[in-house]
Amino acid sequence: MGFRQRLLILIPLVVIFVLLAPYLILYSQGYRYDFGKLRFTRTGNIFVSSSPREATVIINRRAPRPRWYEPLLFYKKLLGLTKLSGTTPTTFNNLLPDNYLITVKKEGYQTWEKKLDVKAEETTPIKGIQLFLNQPVIELAKERIDLAVPSLDQKKIILIKFDRDKKLSEIYLFNSTDQSTINLGLVYFSPVFIRWAPSNNKFLISSQPELTIKNSLVFDLTKAGQIISLKKFNLDLRNLKWGTNDLYLHGQNNNLIYSLNLTNFTSQPIFNLNLLFKKSVLQDWLIKDNYLYWLRDDGAGNRFLEKHKLENSRKNYQVESLLIKKLEIPGRFLRFADQQPANGRFLVLTNKENFLILDTEKNDSSAILFNENGQEPVWLDKYFIFTNQYELWQGSLYENRGEFENPSSLNKELINRTSQPIIQAAWYQDGNYLIFLTENSLWAVELDNREKRLFFQLVNLRKINQFSLSSNPRFLYLVGENDDQAGLFKIKIQ
Repeated sequence: MGFRQRLLILIPLVVIFVLLAPYLILYSQGYRYDFGKLRFTRTGNIFVSSSPREATVIINRRAPRPRWYEPLLFYKKLLGLTKLSGTTPTTFNNLLPDNYLITVKKEGYQTWEKKLDVKAEETTPIKGIQLFLNQPVIELAKERIDLAVPSLDQKKIILIKFDRDKKLSEIYLFNSTDQSTINLGLVYFSPVFIRWAPSNNKFLISSQPELTIKNSLVFDLTKAGQIISLKKFNLDLRNLKWGTNDLYLHGQNNNLIYSLNLTNFTSQPIFNLNLLFKKSVLQDWLIKDNYLYWLRDDGAGNRFLEKHKLENSRKNYQVESLLIKKLEIPGRFLRFADQQPANGRFLVLTNKENFLILDTEKNDSSAILFNENGQEPVWLDKYFIFTNQYELWQGSLYENRGEFENPSSLNKELINRTSQPIIQAAWYQDGNYLIFLTENSLWAVELDNREKRLFFQLVNLRKINQFSLSSNPRFLYLVGENDDQAGLFKIKIQ
């Protein structure tokens, strides 16, 4: 081949290289040509994960059919051309900034679908998508159950079967991990009220909502369900509560609070309101973070919230007033909520219709962060949910620059409004979803509100009284009726 011929071949190659080099460099740096804007644009990414895994993800409903010659199209990888489908977990790279329809589906499961924005040089995360079965698997775990009370860690459930004619109740312990059931015996009263100990190894059961000592028993699950009679203490106490562990119970006698040792059955007073205020009445109390908080009425209709450090001498009380102001809340009965925020700075007071969330580091009206009409809030760290018959709300105590700020309308959000009363609600999967019960249907709602919130019906039975979550998120438990069966149902939702 002569020089002239080689030159004729070389010159076009050089020209092609000079023309393509800028494009190849731009492609290697994450740029793509936007034919709509007629220019090169930096791209973004989408990351998608789901439970269960290996779900199909489709972008803009364009799922290319696999072709036999697909492996030969190596230039797609070379040029970084965008894929339009994949299997979770997966990442879609080199997407032009735009709004994309993302569809996640798996055979036998309800479809997840949203439109989300992709921005240049950013990855749009879609993490923890929960896919729920189209047809949940329903199994009767224990027949003729009237009440189920899960432990704090959701690994155990106390099952109650009432016999109202004989005025007795059968007590069972259901282990949600291995599905085993243990008969703990009978109690000769009905109905029953239960409080779990912090360790999840003991629970208090009573025939009265006031939880009086003469009508209450303690079951010790570490000793094969041994029943501890509280009559041994020979005290007239009510409002029994667990302390920071399961070795002690505490109870109230008028303006005195006693500590009950369940090991040696000794008791001692730990607080006497009469030594501080002669005419006041002790309404309720709470032990939290080595402090005793109490609510008192001064006899003139004024309510006060105060606290005392338990380490101080019982003969020399040092009272720290938290809110020297009448708590203006509808209703006469006011008490501490059963579930309190993990952060010791905040307290929840409630009655049958309303609740207050208080900042204990403030001593004026600004201490009332929330005054809401609704049932007791359910907490997850600094977030809470509550219902008020037909509405489901989410709120939060957010932190800014190391300080908690007074909440506003920005951190209380309506999640759903229904035509049927909302009976119960709970957090699900690390707070990414909520599960709520409306009469005969159980629903899940995704809290990620980008574009919209997605709702999924989990199960529909003839009647559902209550539900309990399980330590295994694939299952939950219902007390209700289905066809000709009634009792505790195990529901597989994933």
